[in-house]
Amino acid sequence: MLITTYKLIDKAYKGDIIIESPGQLQVSGMANSKIYVHMGSELVVDGMINGDIFIENNSVTSINGTVNGTIINHGRLHINGTVNTIHNYSNDFFIDQNAIIRNNFIDHRK
Repeated sequence: MLITTYKLIDKAYKGDIIIESPGQLQVSGMANSKIYVHMGSELVVDGMINGDIFIENNSVTSINGTVNGTIINHGRLHINGTVNTIHNYSNDFFIDQNAIIRNNFIDHRK
């Protein structure tokens, strides 16, 4: 699915998702997907993602729900929920003290 405007997924969805600028995706249901958050776009997860999330520079992602996959972050990332693994390449990230990282937070910044 290609998203270029605002889209809400409030039920179960299966298939890869690409968010292009100025697209915004809010997942309050469940997505069995890989999600690509391209430059200038936004993702808000209040539900569950069963797949990986790839975040480009100059994009924003907020995780309030659960990600059962790996997050590759090059953009702005805010974690308030639960994720499996994060590979972080950005200086613009926030992990709430109540957030849960199940496996690893790997910081690739130099």
